[in-house]
Amino acid sequence: MIFKEITSQDNAIIKKISKLKNKKYRDEFGEFMAEGRLSLEAGLSSCYELSFAVASKSFAEKNEKYLEEIKNVIVTSDRIFEQISDAVTPQGVMGIFRILNQEKVTQKAGNHLIYCDNLRDPGNAGTIIRTADALGMDAVIFSKGSADIYAPKLVRSTMGSLFHVSVFRESGIDDLEALKKEGYKIISLALGENCVSIYDFVCPQKCVFVVGNEAHGVSEEILGISDVCVKIPMYGFAESLNASVAAAIVMNEAARSLNYGK
Repeated sequence: MIFKEITSQDNAIIKKISKLKNKKYRDEFGEFMAEGRLSLEAGLSSCYELSFAVASKSFAEKNEKYLEEIKNVIVTSDRIFEQISDAVTPQGVMGIFRILNQEKVTQKAGNHLIYCDNLRDPGNAGTIIRTADALGMDAVIFSKGSADIYAPKLVRSTMGSLFHVSVFRESGIDDLEALKKEGYKIISLALGENCVSIYDFVCPQKCVFVVGNEAHGVSEEILGISDVCVKIPMYGFAESLNASVAAAIVMNEAARSLNYGK
């Protein structure tokens, strides 16, 4: 193998990779880690720039030809890879990618969007990105206070979809107001007598579905500028649904309404 090999955990590159688990350093370095072969391959075929790839020695020995096709690969001992990995069961390979420059939401949004209002759980956030990708949504927008889209757990939970769909972070109500001026309808998922059943709702051609915080729902500020509120009828005894499950139901009904796949 002709890859650069690092055998010391005190190496500056190894220390830098470990720091990428922390948002402060992701923002400082402008980079994030994408663990696993699926995420690495999705990143390589996207508009994200690969800084370098990292592989454990055992992975490199079994996948030498695969890694030779990737420029700038670093190989570490299995022990060091386990230390820098954020996964419970590391797959032995990861990519370090450059964070994209944040664009204005209205510049590259598409027609059908999901807005996550203060959604803090990385697993929920990642699942919403993955579902949005599967159901043909054009973009996922996260408000300030939401989970960081480049957190290792969130990136893993998207199963590569972070690289397939436009994702915006640290947005605010000003972005929603700007979208309204562009002709988008703001549709908030809520509970209440005045909410329309999602099963009776016809999705407009340009819309933003708002999914709220896991504990408190959509903020009053956003409800105040919403064009309509929709609800998911509850036929059993559960009081509420997981945020990512609720978002999936809404996105699926939107896709059905828009006749995707026909």
